[in-house]
Amino acid sequence: MQTEDPMTEEEKEEKEIRDTKKQEIIDIVYATEEKNEQEEDVTKEDVENKEIYDEEESEEKEIHGEEKSGMDNNIDKNNEEEESEMDDNTDKSHEEEMIVKKSALKEKEREEEEREEKEKKKMIEKQKIQKKVESIKYSAIASRERGKKDIYEKKLIEGLAIDPENMELLTMLSNHYFDATKYIKALSLLKRVANNDPENHKAIWQI
Repeated sequence: MQTEDPMTEEEKEEKEIRDTKKQEIIDIVYATEEKNEQEEDVTKEDVENKEIYDEEESEEKEIHGEEKSGMDNNIDKNNEEEESEMDDNTDKSHEEEMIVKKSALKEKEREEEEREEKEKKKMIEKQKIQKKVESIKYSAIASRERGKKDIYEKKLIEGLAIDPENMELLTMLSNHYFDATKYIKALSLLKRVANNDPENHKAIWQI
């Protein structure tokens, strides 16, 4: 049996050096592989986190988009409601204005009709008074022609009680008093005649 030659000290040192270098290389390889694995894990985690982030961001955008869309729809709806309400208020205001105008027009027409009716009644009443006064005047003249001066005077006074501003009756009665020498009574009547008829020279002369 052949025995191995014992290693010299020099060979032992070289072997230890080689083994040490070999172990260093192995450690470096293991360290590199571990680092790569860690980097892969980190990269994978980053990818997963990015995917999660992107997904969350997409969901958030979608939610915000829906909220914005909802808000836009609400704003549009509110604007439409406000415009509709404004249109309704405008129409209502126009209707109220037309009602007020029609009411004012009807009131004006009613007042005009009342005024015309009053004027008509006044005219009719005036005509009645004129006819009655004319009748009294002719009756008074007839009484004077028959020599009934007292009845003539009463008829003229009766006529003036109905129409106090009747110049013809005032003139007739003032002349009657003047002729009857009732100058005080004549004077008051003559002044009224002269004031209403400045061209009545006879009344002015008698005064």
